[in-house]
Amino acid sequence: MINDRPYSTKHKLLEQHNGEFGIIGQAIKLFYFFLDKQ
Repeated sequence: MINDRPYSTKHKLLEQHNGEFGIIGQAIKLFYFFLDKQ
């Protein structure tokens, strides 16, 4: 997947885990997304 937004190492790890965990990976990604917004 190619994203326009540059990802940190943390986000890259989440992208890798997303394929393994599926829904859990999505939830974690959303969690960090909201943290970044604050």
